[in-house]
Amino acid sequence: MLLPMDIRFTLSAVAHLPVYLWPWVWWQLFAIKRWCRVNNRKVLWQADEHGKVWVTYVSDDEKDLTAWFHQQNKIYRPHWYAIYNESGEMHLSAIHYWMGRIMECGERFMHRVVSQAVRTLPAIEDSS
Repeated sequence: MLLPMDIRFTLSAVAHLPVYLWPWVWWQLFAIKRWCRVNNRKVLWQADEHGKVWVTYVSDDEKDLTAWFHQQNKIYRPHWYAIYNESGEMHLSAIHYWMGRIMECGERFMHRVVSQAVRTLPAIEDSS
């Protein structure tokens, strides 16, 4: 059972535990709450069937900008569409886009092949 940090001893938080484990769980929550207050963090916790409280998630430190940068990288910006769509072909599917590119290259390739194949050959001397 995953619960946010709340030091109030509510029955919904420990309903899956036997009654004799409740004081032990409350004592662990009291220590975790003290740590949260000192470090200015929030946690998610869960208690297993033996009364052991596990911290499953610790919030990001507000003074650390690394987490903020990761969040900003995940946000889509509308101007990115224009930056990465210089050719105006971003709306095309991959098959349409690449088929056009292959055909352009094919035209250049065929021109080179034809120009090399139609070279002037030396005249054949007929000895008859």
